[in-house]
Amino acid sequence: MSKPEINEAELNAAMEDDADQDVTEIRITNENALIVMAQALVGIEKHLFALVYLENTRDPEKSGVTYVPDVFKSIYDGSDPFVEVDESVKAAAAKAAKDAG
Repeated sequence: MSKPEINEAELNAAMEDDADQDVTEIRITNENALIVMAQALVGIEKHLFALVYLENTRDPEKSGVTYVPDVFKSIYDGSDPFVEVDESVKAAAAKAAKDAG
């Protein structure tokens, strides 16, 4: 089996396609290597957490966990999908304390 040959026109077309993409490269140096590794590990952790979430929500009757799109999005963007719920609970507790006191 021989290697497929690429002619010069195909090579130039492939190089142009790569050049059109907006890619920013960060050179890994001794000074930033630890930061780059930590960022990669955080990304891996987010992906694994998302996979666990998807696996747990695959069968809601069995796991008791229902898929919520906002929760899945929050895994990656770091937001808190339950902020409104927390605020409502705190407001209800404050109102109950005020009414009791």
